[in-house]
Amino acid sequence: AFNYNYTWSAGTPAPVGVLPPNDVAQNGLNNLYQNLGEGQYVLTAVNQVTNCQAVGSTQIIKNTTPVFV
Repeated sequence: AFNYNYTWSAGTPAPVGVLPPNDVAQNGLNNLYQNLGEGQYVLTAVNQVTNCQAVGSTQIIKNTTPVFV
């Protein structure tokens, strides 16, 4: 199994609150990040053995309760 170094950065729109911490030696399984605010997050994962990297991004959109008039 390989281990990965994670580096987080802000996308556009920038996340509300703080970014998850950068982590080393993650295995890609059960690496959960909870209580993230709305905004776009960019993760760069670098394989510690091959030094290959992959970049992924996702955007969290705030759910709003509909208002009926």
